Amino acid sequence: MVHLELSSRESTQLEEIFQTTTDRRFHNRVQAILMTHRGRTRLQIAADLLVDERTVRRWLAAWRDKRLEGLRIR
Repeated sequence: MVHLELSSRESTQLEEIFQTTTDRRFHNRVQAILMTHRGRTRLQIAADLLVDERTVRRWLAAWRDKRLEGLRIR
């Protein structure tokens, strides 16, 4: 299991984005970060979001490297 700590500000910001974004891909990326923060495993997240575990791993790496900017769709 991957441990991911979010600040209160980051958590609030991600929750707001999760609830308001209309971009499904961005929504899934944000959701994966929130799920990881809550203790879900990469495998569980991948199954829930219907993506490959490697995809979840890339999203988490993007978050660690650039935080929210790393999750944005280019």
